[in-house]
Amino acid sequence: MVGAIDSRVKCIISNIPVVDGYLTMKQVHSALAFRDLQDLLLEDRRTRQASGAFGYMPMSTENPSDEVTTWPFPEVTTAFNKFKDTVAPNQEHRNTIASTELLMNYDVSPYVTRILNKPVLMAVAEGDDITLWEKEIEIFNRIATPRKELFVCEDTSHMTLYSNMSRLEVLARRGRDFLVRELIARFA
Repeated sequence: MVGAIDSRVKCIISNIPVVDGYLTMKQVHSALAFRDLQDLLLEDRRTRQASGAFGYMPMSTENPSDEVTTWPFPEVTTAFNKFKDTVAPNQEHRNTIASTELLMNYDVSPYVTRILNKPVLMAVAEGDDITLWEKEIEIFNRIATPRKELFVCEDTSHMTLYSNMSRLEVLARRGRDFLVRELIARFA
């Protein structure tokens, strides 16, 4: 959204983005789990109003049917536990409940038509069922700038891009090349 409203931003790169938090949360949770999530958000909102205390919830879990989480995918837990064990020992696999509520209020739709002459690279994971690649492509197609590029990371998944360094390096190289072309070569 910042790229749409801040003139200082000269180039936008979006990697496997959430484009509509409410729709994403509704789709990735079952109907009953989504009700439980909404109940948890309301309970936390009431607690914050009364005491100012923020509640926490797991970011994900190995057993999504057993507890309410933000991302009900066991592979998210597996990947982040590996990060904790290898490169991020201080990572806590939780978030504030208020953060999940803010995620559900996040929607880029009103902003995409404001991107008129900024280069945009959006990378999506083929078949991504976590951040909903079909919605990402729909948003990409609504971006008004002619200076845009869609990169589909084929034969991968959302979490593979986090956990497989060779896939992540492909994405990083694509982003680097885009930045060099749009920010350096154009003005050299």
